[in-house]
Amino acid sequence: MLRVKMMVTAVIAVLALALVSGAEIQAQDVTPDAPVSGITRNTIMVSGVGTASGEPDVAYVEIGVETVDPNLSEAFDSANAQITAVIDAIVGMGIAREDIQTTYLNVYQEDIYDPNTGVNTGEFRFHVQNFVRVTVRNIEQVGEVVTTGVNAGANRVNGLTFGILDQTAIASEARIDAVADARQRAQELAAAFGMQIGELVYVEEIVGSNVYPVAYGRGGGMDIAQSVPVEGGQLQLSIQIEAVFELVNP
Repeated sequence: MLRVKMMVTAVIAVLALALVSGAEIQAQDVTPDAPVSGITRNTIMVSGVGTASGEPDVAYVEIGVETVDPNLSEAFDSANAQITAVIDAIVGMGIAREDIQTTYLNVYQEDIYDPNTGVNTGEFRFHVQNFVRVTVRNIEQVGEVVTTGVNAGANRVNGLTFGILDQTAIASEARIDAVADARQRAQELAAAFGMQIGELVYVEEIVGSNVYPVAYGRGGGMDIAQSVPVEGGQLQLSIQIEAVFELVNP
């Protein structure tokens, strides 16, 4: 009986020691003086924005047809014939067929109302819309593409955007500009607090920086005798970074 009591007492002592040891370890883990990995106390974080401009070397034209007919089959056949003629005409001027892609196909029914009473007449007609996106790799051909498409039967021009296929050069320029901007901001803020910036601790480029597209207008079906004048202008690329610098006493 005495031996059992001694064993129980020993077990309780071991458990108590383990609990006390665990409490001590836990207290050490959360002590205020313990350093946190990856974080420097005296730092300053800033954002930097850099921009660079360049001439576009590609354009994207969205052009198409819309047909209207009380008979759905007739509307479809007419739209198919017109968009085929548009594509063939654009290919005929030297645009590669793989640079022409269907982007939108839509069919909807329009109910017809009496213009005087506003009452539904029970009649309707169908609209069929078919659009293609043309990649124009020679900027000087943009106006000719629009003109050729419209003259071949296109009655909708949804938009025109310009782009830069190889953004490497202007991206590098914008990135250097962003770094300079971040450093300047950090120096100004540090000086306002009577400090100076030291070594760079961390830097990150914000994902999503890109060339700002330039939009061109809308149009409708008409017979165009001459090429539409189009100016590519300049495109601007913007890059943003976040940087963390060490703060030091002057």
